[in-house]
Amino acid sequence: QQVLATIQHSSNKLMKLTDDILSHASKAYAIEEEKQQFDFATLVQDVLNMHPQKAEVKLKVFATEKNIYSYKKILAQVLANLMDNAIVHNSKRGKLIEVKLTHEKWHYKIEVKDNGNGIPFENLRKIFDIFYVGDDAKQEEHSGVGLATVKQLTQKLGGKVDVLSDEGDGSTFTFTVRR
Repeated sequence: QQVLATIQHSSNKLMKLTDDILSHASKAYAIEEEKQQFDFATLVQDVLNMHPQKAEVKLKVFATEKNIYSYKKILAQVLANLMDNAIVHNSKRGKLIEVKLTHEKWHYKIEVKDNGNGIPFENLRKIFDIFYVGDDAKQEEHSGVGLATVKQLTQKLGGKVDVLSDEGDGSTFTFTVRR
């Protein structure tokens, strides 16, 4: 029984890794969607609603503009990856995610802030590397592809991504995309 359970677990991990790698690779090419106008706060709420642990999260959205003109599916993917990390890497009872949208002259600036476990300083420079998995994620079903995909997608949209974090006190991921 134990051997079968181990084989099943390993098989599931391998399937998820394969799916994540294929997803990451497919995003390395051309943007396959047109820009569209959409309600930013609704998009953020829809992304959270897809997460299995959504009931454990308090979400706050701040936006200087109700509607933005951008790549909705790509922004949804970036937000999904960042919000998933904010949920999974948070051992607190009151999980909080704050998403803030501001616009600059040429870019939208989006911040995803959480009250989670934070990232050790020595790991900050590695977190956007493909296949890098933090110490607290090694027990979870993480492949180390999510943040690499976030970096790749934001760069594809003419922006960048950065993170500020204090271990034990949460993280703030900030990314920009061209307007």
